[in-house]
Amino acid sequence: MSGPVPALELTGLSKSYGPTMRALDDVDLVVEAGSVHCVLGENGAGKSTLCHLVGGSLTPDAGSLRLYGEAYAPRRPADALAAGVAMVHQHFSLVPTLTVGENLRLLRLPGLAGRVARVREEYGLELELDAVVGELPVGVRQRVEIVKALLRTPLQRGAEPAATELVVEMGEVVLAGQVRVLDLGVSDHAAFGP
Repeated sequence: MSGPVPALELTGLSKSYGPTMRALDDVDLVVEAGSVHCVLGENGAGKSTLCHLVGGSLTPDAGSLRLYGEAYAPRRPADALAAGVAMVHQHFSLVPTLTVGENLRLLRLPGLAGRVARVREEYGLELELDAVVGELPVGVRQRVEIVKALLRTPLQRGAEPAATELVVEMGEVVLAGQVRVLDLGVSDHAAFGP
């Protein structure tokens, strides 16, 4: 009898930048739903490259990725978004002089109010929509970026959140069901929730 399908599975993943810079060399990683993983390393160890491969902003030179048992090969971030994977970068893309709500409206998503309510309810991510972003602590700004990523992933009614939305943060891979782990402020970790 086989166990549950991994949330994310990387097999033989390799990525080089030019002929001499090997960022990742034959990386295997299996992340089960509900588990927490740390990806640690010195500068240049390949942590960001790994996240960019999962988030679709880079493609591997060799190897494969599987998302919940299905082949996953995003060629660009839009492909990752279509699969329910969103990238949250280390440096925020928020307009500091606007409110949280105004920053979210910049996404120009249909049904935004309903999507925001859904994210608040499903993931417990409370935001003060009238708060000016530039006046918020860094941890709250990070939460706004995570909410933006969750808002951009496809809405799949009736599906389990953990099976439909994966947020990849620069240096961090976080499954939305465990997004609270980010409140610890730990960098370069991965969390996958049931």
